Parts: sequence; structure tokens; C-alpha cells
Amino acid sequence: MRRALFSAVATTLVAPFSGALLAQENTEDSFALEEVIVTATRRSESLMSVTQSIQAISEAQLELPTFSDVSMVVNLIPGAVTFGNKQPVAQSVQIRGSGIVQSSASDAQSPVGYYVDDIPYVDISTPNPPPIDTFDLERIEILRGPQGTTYGQDSSAGSLIMRTNPVDLQNFGYKVRASYSQTEGSPGSGYQVGAVVNLPIVEDVFGVRLSYQRNDDPGYGEVFGDPDFDDPLANTRDTIRAKVYWQVSDNLNLELTHSEWNTEYNMLPGTQILDSTGGKMIHSPIETQVILERFPDGRVKNEFEISWTTFHAEMDLGFADLSYSFGFVDTPKKETFSEFIFDVGLGPMKSGVVFNQPAESMTNELRLVSKGDSKLQWLGGLFYLDAESDSGGTVDTPDFFFRERTFDPIEAEAMAVYGEVEYAFTDAFSASLGMRYHDEDRTNTSIYSSTSFFPDFTYFSDPYFGPQGSGVATTVEETSFDHTSYRIGLTWTPSDNGMVYITQSTANRAPIILTANDRIALANGGVEQVGDVDAAELSNFELGTKWTLADGRLQVEAAYVIGDWQDIPLWAQVMVPGNPVSMPIGGTDADVTSTELALTWAISDSLQIDYAYAYTDTEVTAIPDPGTVSNYPGAIKVGGSLYNYSPETHNIGVNWNRENVVSGWDMYLSANYVSRDRVDGINPFRAPEAYVPASARYQNLMLNLGVTKGPWDIVFSVRNAGGHDGQYLPRTSLGGSDAQLFGLIQQPTTYTLQVSYDGMP
Repeated sequence: MRRALFSAVATTLVAPFSGALLAQENTEDSFALEEVIVTATRRSESLMSVTQSIQAISEAQLELPTFSDVSMVVNLIPGAVTFGNKQPVAQSVQIRGSGIVQSSASDAQSPVGYYVDDIPYVDISTPNPPPIDTFDLERIEILRGPQGTTYGQDSSAGSLIMRTNPVDLQNFGYKVRASYSQTEGSPGSGYQVGAVVNLPIVEDVFGVRLSYQRNDDPGYGEVFGDPDFDDPLANTRDTIRAKVYWQVSDNLNLELTHSEWNTEYNMLPGTQILDSTGGKMIHSPIETQVILERFPDGRVKNEFEISWTTFHAEMDLGFADLSYSFGFVDTPKKETFSEFIFDVGLGPMKSGVVFNQPAESMTNELRLVSKGDSKLQWLGGLFYLDAESDSGGTVDTPDFFFRERTFDPIEAEAMAVYGEVEYAFTDAFSASLGMRYHDEDRTNTSIYSSTSFFPDFTYFSDPYFGPQGSGVATTVEETSFDHTSYRIGLTWTPSDNGMVYITQSTANRAPIILTANDRIALANGGVEQVGDVDAAELSNFELGTKWTLADGRLQVEAAYVIGDWQDIPLWAQVMVPGNPVSMPIGGTDADVTSTELALTWAISDSLQIDYAYAYTDTEVTAIPDPGTVSNYPGAIKVGGSLYNYSPETHNIGVNWNRENVVSGWDMYLSANYVSRDRVDGINPFRAPEAYVPASARYQNLMLNLGVTKGPWDIVFSVRNAGGHDGQYLPRTSLGGSDAQLFGLIQQPTTYTLQVSYDGMP
């Protein structure tokens, strides 16, 4: 009853870092929260007037050492869960229960869309966010809920929009930053150095902005039986970004950007985990021949090379802004040297994996957005994606004297047409309608071969794509997918201080991909595909409200959201005569509700408190016929809950500052604490009767104490100040292969001293 009553006044969640800074007004005793401008709707608008659930994180927050990369920012979003703990290896971002969809059960892209400077970042090989650091970022906007009618990249959970600082065409400037860090229990130390230079080559016409950053993280954890390998999770990353801006005329501007991220890991984060139940990350040593052939001493090195080139053109047509954007993601090297443990009843065994995932993904987007103060506002766009991946490698199972080589190229081509219109009937009431049509073609090829005796000398010629062994088998599966989604909304603005809105929207995930062998097995057994093979669909209802109270010192936002998921793709065995076939299936439906609340309160001109809350609940409404599906997880029952989400999150932030504390130095203090319920999990390849919860809640306390004077900023920070060392994701089968994907614990308490000099005008 209370939740139903709350839904009548609920809306959007802006997390603690809403980007609001304290602003002094004309009178000494009067102060208010500064207005935050976002571009989530493709126009510059006040965050409090946008009829969506938005979180805006300011540059001042992003420059703190506790937010050294975007993954750390995402991990603090109430209602979100991040699977994987280091980008770009494996970073699945899930919002509002979007994690109930197993990305491994279909070849869909991430449920969250990623944009940098208004251009979609798409990597067809792995649905991860870009490995971008927070240095020289102007703002991050997090949009919750389906966004396909506003943005070219479709998304069922929401979008992350990362905006880098623009080129200044008038003023030369530079900024440098350096930091030193120490992690408890780690013998090494880390550092970070970065620099930005802005060059207005032709004033008001042409300029360049260059940035470079080097991150060195000593990691944490240890390797069982190998005390000399004391930095198993050490990693380094070099980031280079060059941005060129040309103001061709008063009505036309062009921008070309090239970014490169070169990352080197020892052991891949989230792999080789032997045990973490005691609060330490204990890794298993490298023991399989296929990896030892490359690294005889067992000291693995994994390299990731990612580049991204973008072009953006914008023309002012007077009545509207016309823009075109191009993006090209190139990942020539994404290595995987790792092992996993499995048990088939003969005791724990190991398989070694040597894999590379090169891919090229190209996007084009054309948009037209109306201008002016007319009662009718509109936008329209065209989106095109052309991508291919050539993943391949070798799996070595020495206990069975067996080695297999796989090569899995993917080709994908997609186009979409989208648009929105909004009409203000009166000053208080307006309505909006958005539509999207998406069409996609995809070809999945699987080339498989096996070798039953060692040594397999084909490995030495090329560990990834070398000559095949015996028993070569090739299957090709072509799929086509199209869908139409929509978004409708009503907004009531009873006063300048508040608004209430209702939206209803839909989104679709890409289809469940079945191999040719799966289809043949179903046909031979006379069994129909379980569920809707075309897509998993989300119908999303949101009721929200935003209010600015107490003379501008208090912002209140709330939302109540109901998501109706149809045909969630899950792995299970289908009862085909002969041997059951494991495949991704549909047939599971569920309702996912989310209650969200955010408060931002300027207590004084030097003290601000933020609080954000999110509660997510699920209810299964349908499951496949148990007579057709044999190993469907017994824990998933009609009327019960799903898994892979955190039910409740609390996030509390405090920001304090004082001017001229001593000798002209100002002081500031930033503290944030997040607490998230335990996540439930299952092994999708077995049929468990009960969920396995994570061993501990996720908790993180971050502290920053700094001083500033002119361009200088010196800050001391503590990450994971509470020393939380519990497993915050479920380990669903000890000794099983999935134990290495979960059982994660946070990096132990880390201390950082950072010095910055900002010579930008």
C-alpha cells in the first residue's frame, strides 16, 4: 500500500553526485543549488526540467582520485550492478534489473548504451563501456530506461553519456596532474600522471586539444604456491586523445577526435580466482601447457589495444540543428590468457584458454533537432552500424589429452530510424511521442577443430588463428531481426518549482542466436523453439516527479518504474530425443519494479548533503514448459524472484568547503558511502533448486580531503576506507568454471595523494 501511494508522486533518480554545486546569491545569508544543464534530450536543458530519470556527475567530482575511471563511477549508481571489476576486460553494466538478461544467451549488445561526445561507442566483440578515464571529462550523464527514440544506439536499461572538455578557440591553456597511491597488502605502489594542452591555432576558427594519461596500478591478491608472483592483478594503461575543432562559419562546425587506450594486465581481473572467502584474492597458478608454451615462468601478460576515431559535423539551419557523426572502434588485440577449473565428477581439472578478439565497429548517425520556443518540438535521426569480429583461439584440457581450436567470426549490419515530437498544450500540460524502427542482419560462423594428442605444433605458428587440427567443422548461421519500439509521455508542471510526468516505452534486445546444429536437433526431434526467438522485449512504465524547494536549497526527485520483460534469454537443456541439447531459450517472463528517490540539500553555503535510494524487486510471471526444458533452474518459479540484481541500495554523500583557511588556501571535504544488498545467483548450465547469494553486501566508503589555491589542487583520498573485503557477487559453484567469474572482492583500502595544476583559463 505504501509503495502504491509512493508511486503516485514518484520519478527519476539523480544519484548523490547530481553535479549540483553550491552557488552564492546576492545576499550574504541566501544560497541555492546551482542549476545543472544537461543535454540528455539533445538540447541544453535544466536537469530538473527533463522528464527522465537522469544523474549528472560534475567535473569537480570526476577529478577526485576516488573516481579514476568510469567503472568506479558506475559502481556507485544506486540500482546498478557492475559484473567484472576492471575495464575493458569484462564490464557488464546493469541498471534497473537489466542484468536478468544473460548477454551470453544471445549476441545482443549491452543493455546500456555508451556515448562519448554524443557519438555511440560500439564494440561488437564485447559489450563493454569504453576504457575512458575521468581525466579531462566535463560531465557524465546517466539516463535510465529505454532511450531508442532519442538516440541511435538502442538500449533497454539506459545510456551513459560521457562528455570530454571542448576545444577552447580563444585561450591557450594547460593542465597537469600526478598522483601516488598505496594499497594495503600490496608490496608495490601505483601512480598516475596526465597532461592536457589546449592550442587555439587560429583564434575563433581552429584549435586543438591534446591529452595524455598514464595509469599504473600494482593490483592486489596473491598466487597460491608462488609467493614470488606478488602482483597478479597489476595493470597499466596509456590513454591518448587528440581533438581538432574547426569553426568553419557561424553556422557550421567540424570536430575530429582520435583516442587510443593501450592496457596491459598480468592476470585478467575476474579470472584465476581460487578462493576469496577469507577476504584475500587467492589466484590459481598457471599450469596448462597451452599458456606455459607462451609464458614458461607462469607470469602471464594480457594486452588490450583499442582505438576510436570519431568525426562530428553540426550545422545551424535556423529552425533546427543538423548533425552528422561517425565513429570507428578498432580492437586489433584483446588477449585472453587464462585458465578455468571444472569438475565432471573426477575431481577438479583445468582448461587453459588462449584467445584474441579483434574487431572493427563503425557507426554513422544523422540527426535533425528543432530549435526555438515553439510549442511543438521535435527530433529525428538515422543510425547505421557495420561491424565484424574475428575472435579465435585455443582451449587446452591436458587431463583429457585434448586441445580444441575455435574461430568465431561475426558480421553485423544494422540500421534504425527514430524520432520524437513534443507539444505543449498549455504552460502546465504537454505530451510527447517517440518511435523507433530497427533492422539488423547478423552472420555467426563457427569453425571448430580438435587434436587429441600433444604436442599440437599448429599452436606455435599462430596461437589464435593458426592451422586447424583434425575434425574441422564449420557452421554458419544467418539471422535477421527487426522491431518497432515507442515512447509516449505526459507532463504536468503545476509551478516553476515542480513537475510530474508519466512515460510508457518499449525496447527490444537482439534475437536469441541458435547454431545450425541446434536448429537441426530441434527439427529432428520435432521440438519447437522455446519462447520467441526474435527478441526479448521490455515494456517500461515510469511515474516521476521533480521539485525544487526551500528557496532553491532542496531538490527532491522520485520515480516508480514497472518493467514487463518478455522472453528473457536463459541457458538450459531442451529435451530432444536422444541427447538433450543445451541452448539459449526464451519462455521466461517477469515484472521488474524499481522505486527510486534522491535528495540534494544545501544546508549552508559550505555544506551540502546528498542521499539516493533505490529498491528493485522482481516477480516471475511465466516459465517454459518443464516437459520440454530439462535443466531449467528450479529456483526460478512463477511468483518467485529472478537473479543478478541488487534489491536495495543506499548512497549518502557529504560535501563541505571553507574559503581562506590559512594563507589564502581553501579547504574541501568529500565523503560518500554506498551500501548495496547481496546479489543472488545461479549456475545457468545446471538446475539448482535454490539461489546462491553473495556472501556479503557491497559497501564502499570513499573520503577526499583537499586544499586549493589559485590553479593548485592537492587532495588526499581513501578508497574503500572501511576495508570491506566480502564477496559482493555470488560464487555459484565452488571449484566450477563460474567460480572464476564471480567471488569478486574489492581492492583493499587504497590511499592516494594527488597534485594538480590547472592552467586553463
